[in-house]
Amino acid sequence: MIFKNISKLILFIPFFVLSCKSLDLISKKEEKIIDYNDEIETSDIIQLNSYLKNNSVSKDSYDELIIYKWNKNNYKKIKSINSFGYSYFESNPILKIIVNNKLIFFNHKKEIIFYDLNKYKIVKKVNLKLTIKDKEIFPTSLAYISDNYIMTLSNGSIFSFKLDGSIIWKRDFNDILKTPIKIFDDNIIILLSNRIISLNYLNGNTNWEFLSNNNNPINVLGGDIAILNHYIFFTLPNNNFGMVDGIMGDQVNIDYQNLFKNNTATSSLNSIYSFNNILSYYDQNKYLTSIDVSNDKILLNREKIKNVKSSLYFNNSLITLNNDNTLKAYNIFNKNLFWKVNISEKIKKNTKIVSIANFNNSIIIFFNNGLILEVNSKNGKIISEDNLKIKDIISIQNANEYLLVDQINGKTTIFKK
Repeated sequence: MIFKNISKLILFIPFFVLSCKSLDLISKKEEKIIDYNDEIETSDIIQLNSYLKNNSVSKDSYDELIIYKWNKNNYKKIKSINSFGYSYFESNPILKIIVNNKLIFFNHKKEIIFYDLNKYKIVKKVNLKLTIKDKEIFPTSLAYISDNYIMTLSNGSIFSFKLDGSIIWKRDFNDILKTPIKIFDDNIIILLSNRIISLNYLNGNTNWEFLSNNNNPINVLGGDIAILNHYIFFTLPNNNFGMVDGIMGDQVNIDYQNLFKNNTATSSLNSIYSFNNILSYYDQNKYLTSIDVSNDKILLNREKIKNVKSSLYFNNSLITLNNDNTLKAYNIFNKNLFWKVNISEKIKKNTKIVSIANFNNSIIIFFNNGLILEVNSKNGKIISEDNLKIKDIISIQNANEYLLVDQINGKTTIFKK
């Protein structure tokens, strides 16, 4: 009798296993399309920028992408150039600027390159009069203030120079410097592995400096900086978070400091971001924190936004691309959902958001596979699309009427609007 029951059980096992496999497949399929019941935003919309012609006397890598005109098939490819000459695996693309219709940038050899935008060719290379010959040391950022050009190197050196290659002043900090420099109130803000420093742009003298040590590993891509009113918020490459009063030059102690000290990954770039009076931080493409700084109030405390593979802030929204290729826009004040749209037919698995801007009432979203989507800012519906027909994009900058597209291999493609 026992043998009979065992025989029946043995016969039943294959059906049970197959059933479990079927249920597991169904479960996995459902997991991809599961809805996490986002709260729908009903009382607010994504705020848009009113772009005016930029007459600023300074420029750095933190300047937002601006689109002055837009229509389908708007961008004409002009030329691809091997601008950096080195891959960007452990560095951020360097700012490029236009002076007298010449595109000016640095290559990894620390040479100033002048690219003529009329003839579409390199017309001059200038060697800075540097004593640093180590080929492993390379430029990590470029900025300018009132015709004063500032460059940083990966070993912690910073220079002010003229376009003829002459050096105005130089500082050596003998530390890793991967974070792009920030221009604030005509001063230079730099982040080293465990320090934030403000320098006078005319002579390189130190305005103030604050040290923040810990035992965390150093992020190879550097830290991040956000400006809110006259306050400078920052995350150091060692993952320490801080706040400095930019007018008084004093470090400010804040109660919510630990909310911004969670990810110790050494190869991910987490965004600290400011909009109006809101300071926001999106950690590991998962945890959203937002602070109302003017009222010293926590609005979101590490709220989870799940299944995100790529994201960027845009004004009062965090726009995410999820693993199921759904594009979503969240309100950073309350995590409510402005809209969502599925773009599975337009992108592949490894597609990421690279840059976001707006034109009139549309939001323009650039992806690393070259895709450009124009979406309705109120409901996310796709209005038009274009494709730059280049891949592995990591950065997009605008310079006058040109769009400069950087790729991971160190090349830059020039498009004209």
